[in-house]
Amino acid sequence: AEFGRVQHLIMYSLAVRLPLISRQIEDFPLSDKQLKQVYELMIKNGADNFGEIIYESYEGNFKVRKQKNPLPSYSSDWFRRYVYTYMPKFGEINNRNLYFLGCVEAMFPLYYSAMTAQIKKVMFLLDK
Repeated sequence: AEFGRVQHLIMYSLAVRLPLISRQIEDFPLSDKQLKQVYELMIKNGADNFGEIIYESYEGNFKVRKQKNPLPSYSSDWFRRYVYTYMPKFGEINNRNLYFLGCVEAMFPLYYSAMTAQIKKVMFLLDK
């Protein structure tokens, strides 16, 4: 059950960053309203911030997008919070768990980069 929740958290971690991703795409083809609709669709289809583990929000990232500051990088710290809160067996310090958490820490940013690249491709196709 815990790992099923992680899928929804992964979806949520991507959904809340849609405003930041949109800033990275030159001539982003969606309006702010359409972008919000995509976010709401992701929420409707299972993206969930179970236990408020992910501190980012769509609204907060929307405000950050409007600023000229550098965009914050993706962080998988939420996964560690989830493990330590809801999966204490995996929070124990041993070789297996440290390896598991280390792999996850390396894989989530790669996943995020791959998903961002796919979103950019889809947005480019929408623009044509």
